[in-house]
Amino acid sequence: IRLWHVKDGAILHTLNGHTSAIKSVIFSPDEETLVSMSYDDVKIWRVEDGLLLRTLEVLGSNSQVTISPNGDLLALGRYDTVQIWRIVDGVLQDTLKDHSHVVDSVAFSPDGEMLASGCEDNTVRLWRVKDACRGHAPPEAVLRILEAPKPRRTVACKRSGRLWFDG
Repeated sequence: IRLWHVKDGAILHTLNGHTSAIKSVIFSPDEETLVSMSYDDVKIWRVEDGLLLRTLEVLGSNSQVTISPNGDLLALGRYDTVQIWRIVDGVLQDTLKDHSHVVDSVAFSPDGEMLASGCEDNTVRLWRVKDACRGHAPPEAVLRILEAPKPRRTVACKRSGRLWFDG
């Protein structure tokens, strides 16, 4: 992974450590942390100096990673589950189980209280983060989950081009 300075194109840091293809990278909301996900693991880096802070062992079919708006949690799709991890200490906080196929998309609501997961089983699940209570969206293949701060809503983009809104 290379971090580049946008203004002049200079390489700030080269982050080494993954042994398999990197599937996803995301900055924390405060831009102080970078999370990278490969097929083998998830790595949490300090942006300022490129220091590897911790590695989360999540072997297997990892699909996408997202970070909560306050920067405390990360969520990732892993096979037919969603895992929620604490960034500060790398502890697995919860595993959300209710999809029947691979989870393709995950997104926190702007307030961080809800998490949406989209799946190859043609469903969107909405989860309350504090207690893993869930709901769901109408069936149809889900391509991407988006979040909009104003008005507060979660949007699921379906393969047919239809959008599903919550909120």
